[in-house]
Amino acid sequence: GYCWAYISGDSKTYHMPRWTGQNQDFNRQKVPLPLLVRQKRGTEISVVALGVEAHERYLRERKQDRNLFLFDNVKMKLYREHEDYFSILGLGRNASDEDINRAYSLLARKYDPEKYSDTKEEAEKKFKTIFNAYEMLSDSKTRKAYTDSIDEAPLHTLRIKSVDGRECFALEVVAKCLEYMKDLVVKSVREDIGGFSTRKIRWIVTIPAIWRESAKQFMCCAAKQAGLEERIGQLNLALEPEAGALSVIDERKRILSPGTRYLVVDAGAGTIDITSQQILNLNGDVKELFKAIQVQNLLGSYIYSPGASINHQEVTGNANGSNKITNIFLEMLEDVLGSDFKYWSRTYMDEFFDLKHQFNRGKDRFDGKYGISLRLSKRFFDIVNSVKPSSERFTYNVEDRELTLSRDQMMTIYEPVIKGICGLVEDQLKCLGQLGGCEYVMMVGGFSQSKPLRDAVLAKSKSIDNSTELLHPANASTSILRGAVLFGLRPEMVQSRIAGYCSFHPIQLLILASMNRYSYAIRYVYDFDPTKDAGREEQAYFLTSKGQRKKSINRLSMFVKAGDRVPYGKTQKLTSYSADDYQKKACISIYKCINQDIQYDDEDGAQFIGKLETKLSGKKLQGEEEIYTYLQYGGTYFTARATLADDEKKQGKQAPGGPPAVNETNDCEIEFVFQ
Repeated sequence: GYCWAYISGDSKTYHMPRWTGQNQDFNRQKVPLPLLVRQKRGTEISVVALGVEAHERYLRERKQDRNLFLFDNVKMKLYREHEDYFSILGLGRNASDEDINRAYSLLARKYDPEKYSDTKEEAEKKFKTIFNAYEMLSDSKTRKAYTDSIDEAPLHTLRIKSVDGRECFALEVVAKCLEYMKDLVVKSVREDIGGFSTRKIRWIVTIPAIWRESAKQFMCCAAKQAGLEERIGQLNLALEPEAGALSVIDERKRILSPGTRYLVVDAGAGTIDITSQQILNLNGDVKELFKAIQVQNLLGSYIYSPGASINHQEVTGNANGSNKITNIFLEMLEDVLGSDFKYWSRTYMDEFFDLKHQFNRGKDRFDGKYGISLRLSKRFFDIVNSVKPSSERFTYNVEDRELTLSRDQMMTIYEPVIKGICGLVEDQLKCLGQLGGCEYVMMVGGFSQSKPLRDAVLAKSKSIDNSTELLHPANASTSILRGAVLFGLRPEMVQSRIAGYCSFHPIQLLILASMNRYSYAIRYVYDFDPTKDAGREEQAYFLTSKGQRKKSINRLSMFVKAGDRVPYGKTQKLTSYSADDYQKKACISIYKCINQDIQYDDEDGAQFIGKLETKLSGKKLQGEEEIYTYLQYGGTYFTARATLADDEKKQGKQAPGGPPAVNETNDCEIEFVFQ
């Protein structure tokens, strides 16, 4: 979906169009993301339709037009689900051997099949998963190979499959989808106010806070390719739980006072984001207390190191949004009906989509008191009737050709999802308890409209602290859109973040990285020191300095350390000098490091992620060409810029406390490296 407000006038008036299809039950402001595109061989992709309309048109036109591709849940393809062994043990990527052994010992005792309170079969499955994680991480060589394989898997070459198995490049598909929505926004605004320059629009793209850095970088590149950035500063990212919380704070200003701590549960269709924040002042500005974490389906609870040792682990795993409930329902049908169901769903897609739509509508209305009924097509009913399943999973009515799920059968489908979410809420509230407690749990996102989920989260919160209250916006499904507009109007509302989930600006340098997990450094050239650099003679090299050969070596200088709290808008200025008499450009190379003790760029745990290249004047010798590097922190973007000191002095454009304005006509060349 999309939403906008005007900076001048009444900025609290949100313009939010409705999506429609032939089925009027889907006349709403946000829709799931089936995406229908057309691509002829050798030509660009064009978007045909979004949402339910995409399903409807695909079913009508697919036989006549073989150039149509229907993609379901494109956004989740970027999530790249895989088994994250670190999160299974409840650890961060910088865990030591001792941490791994301790975590394995604790979990192995907890899920011992002979002692576990649940079924033995479930305990054996969990124990096997824990053992596999330990086996992979306990050996340093296999741990490094595993980390390298998942950490920075590039998404710019990712291909995604349509519902019929054909593939397209994901970057092009997502970029065209954003461009399609951009054109809708521009058209709507022009109809409202007349002509205007699109350079005056401030674009905000919302993303899950628990997305991997490669997925966030992918989204920035797709947005840029879609034309959302015609000038520097025009594009920004909003983390979805933060945006949702800003919307709730704006609605409930009368009861939310400075100092209030709260937990945000962003329950969407695909993922669950959970993060913690505190209100700073009467303007509704906030700061982050913990980094966002994600629901893990497998174990449902994690090991946290409270107090000073909290390292804000990134917990990864299977998505636990409302789509998971639909998937459980479909898996149940396949389990009961077997291969006939699979054949029917692939052959008669119109009937299959209709069944899914009916279940999703019933799921939206399910309040935990009554069951739901689904009208079946004749073909599907014949399959059900031929199998004659028991009434344990569902019942069916021959006369009305209906499938019925009772209240208890629906709760059975909901149970694993709710259990996983509540387990994580419990762990976060216990951590917050060590900081003085949590006054509110804010539930945002479309799935938070589910009464069974809200009731379960409230009950779990009350069991930990009876004074905790639940806050839920009037229209939870659009709360993130409204909050993103607020964030666009005042990005400084999030006053500080724990270093993490940032990026360098895509025009200047784009680096999306989870900085709660890493420290960040710039590589500089130093004079070789036999004492400090002992044992590294092979890595040393010679430069020509003022006519003389000089032995040098590369070392790293940390500018952000893991866990640092970075105020919004903080700018750091670094000064460096040219290293060689004959160099024509200076290269500012940036690395992320798994710990703060790494000194050299070739050590294990140091990874190159991008660079700035600045042309030199060629008029000065080594040590005389002065270069300024500006690093600006605190937003969802992390911007970096390099400039020659002489150029800056000539421009005279430096703002107090910030980097100078970009002069697109000077001799500063900036290169983006996609990793």
